[in-house]
This record gives sequence, structure tokens and C-alpha cells, in this order.
Amino acid sequence: MMTILGIDPGLSGALAWMNSSGEVMQLEDIPVFNEGKRKKAVDALALTALLIDRRPTHAVIEAVHARPTDSKTGAFTFGRNTGALEALVMSAGIPLMRVSPIVWRRFAGLAAGVGKDASLAAELRLHPSCRPMLEGKQARHDRAEAVLMAGWYLANHGR
Repeated sequence: MMTILGIDPGLSGALAWMNSSGEVMQLEDIPVFNEGKRKKAVDALALTALLIDRRPTHAVIEAVHARPTDSKTGAFTFGRNTGALEALVMSAGIPLMRVSPIVWRRFAGLAAGVGKDASLAAELRLHPSCRPMLEGKQARHDRAEAVLMAGWYLANHGR
């Protein structure tokens, strides 16, 4: 059975595990650890354990890039952690596809320029069964976006 891992990168990013029926099996934050004062990084050991335990057959991650408004340090940290996510997935032998935000957002019915909160509304519309995983403190756009990317992959490359 196909299991897709949708990844919204970043230290406040998320992981969504979706089966070939489009059911979201698990939704969680990217594991991180403290590197020092106000510095965090992807927890490679914890993520590797998740990959071994859940054994996704495919993964999709947002194709991101630095923005002109990013600080040099912020852009470096974001790139470093995104690269770590990609390397861990590929080193586990999981095929990884990158998808640009405009592509998966169009799939989700999100108009260009709408805010990130629209991702949460679109996710609840497309996958109402995810509501318990996206309520309260869990109601974050990064979790919704990880599911939307997994759904995009399934619709375009699965089945």
C-alpha cells in the first residue's frame, strides 16, 4: 500500500502521512532539538526513527527558496534545515519530489496571494476527517500545508 509523506519544511514545519485512499493517518510537527540559546535544528535521529517506523513509499516537500526579506542568518538556517529533511528522506531510500507552492496551492483551490490561514480552511474543506488533528493548538497552516502537498502528490502521481 502506498504511503505518502507530505513535508512542510522549516523548524515550525510539519509531516503528514497519507495512505493511497487519501486518508491522513498521522500529522505531526517536524522533530527539532535545541542547539543553544534560541537556536533549533531538525532532529535527525527522531526523524530517521519516524521514517523507519512509518515506512513511507513516497515523499513530497515544498520547493522553497530564500526571499529578499529573509535575513542572511534566517535564510541560511532555513536552507540548512530543509536540506537536512531532504537528505534524511533520500538516505532512507524514499523517492522525494519537490513541488512549488504555486502548484500545490492551485490544486487546493487557493488563489494567488491569499494568506497562509487560507491553507487551513482549504485543508478542512478537502479532508474534513482531519479536523481533530487541526483544532486548538494544532490549528496551524504548516500542518494543513503538509497534508495539502501529500494530497497533491496522490492526485497527480499516486494510484
